[in-house]
Amino acid sequence: MSRHPLRLFFDVGVRVSLCTDNRVITDTTVTNELWLAHEHLGFTLEELKIVVVQGFKSAFLPYARKRELLRRVNDRLAELTGSLPRAVLHREVDRDELPEAFVPPSRADTDRV
Repeated sequence: MSRHPLRLFFDVGVRVSLCTDNRVITDTTVTNELWLAHEHLGFTLEELKIVVVQGFKSAFLPYARKRELLRRVNDRLAELTGSLPRAVLHREVDRDELPEAFVPPSRADTDRV
């Protein structure tokens, strides 16, 4: 679990979300998935609030409906936690932290056609 790319993707600014796919088959809940992200990947409450909002931002809904839903979600998060989610701030990721597939090729490799 500690090698799951969710933490890396979030840190470099990729919009991520957590979901259950099919709760009957996977036997999980969104709450459980959020807890696992906290427990195994070190997500803070503030970061989890951002992940929740990002999931709603990525929903396939008409704009007006999505906007209303986001307002309600943000209001509820503020009510439950005392603050709105802050803006997403990415951190610089050290090249050594990147999985091999994410490491950019060396300069010599980019000259090939």
